[in-house]
Amino acid sequence: MGDYGMPLKKDHSQETPSSAPDNFPSTQKSGWPNPVNILEMRHRVPSFPIEFLPTPFRSLIEDIGDRTQTHYEFSAIPLMVAIGAAIGTSAVLQPKEHDTEWRESPALWGIVIAASGSKKSHPATAALKSSTKLQQKFEEDHNKDLEEYQKEYAAWKANADPDSEAAPHKPIRRTIMVNDATQEALASCKNVLTDFKSLGPSDAGKPARNTCL
Repeated sequence: MGDYGMPLKKDHSQETPSSAPDNFPSTQKSGWPNPVNILEMRHRVPSFPIEFLPTPFRSLIEDIGDRTQTHYEFSAIPLMVAIGAAIGTSAVLQPKEHDTEWRESPALWGIVIAASGSKKSHPATAALKSSTKLQQKFEEDHNKDLEEYQKEYAAWKANADPDSEAAPHKPIRRTIMVNDATQEALASCKNVLTDFKSLGPSDAGKPARNTCL
């Protein structure tokens, strides 16, 4: 695992001074080794350390990798990001015992880089299956809440007067995943409820936690 079909590091130890570009001095005159083409120095990518994953996640990644015949990192990286997003700020790490102001949540950023045709999408989709199903449920619930809100709002508007009660509140969309990586789409995460728990009365005015994947 770990070899993405890229050329391995080229051995330049046997190159002669004549292989250097004309605008570089010869090693016989400068004492420096010959310049090398860094674009040819493609190193073998290390295997993903799957042994460091918790057992349930390791078993899932091994299963996805074996079934799809893909590198473990193709599914492990998306899964780790999803888990970090699911935890959110419900658990934090305090690196220093006496520095209570420095705390970090498990917010992870991950990207899979591999050659085109390396079958990156399918293992990522498999790893994010639970998150995708949850997002779909949020969408269905939001659509139902929106329909109910529109009925309540229409009824309120028809009977509205200065002494009437406040208008019904428009439901807020819960979002944990986005499929559009443009700035506009990511900026919209600030305008939706991005937490795994609903905002209750005690949470009024508090900013939503950003768990967009």
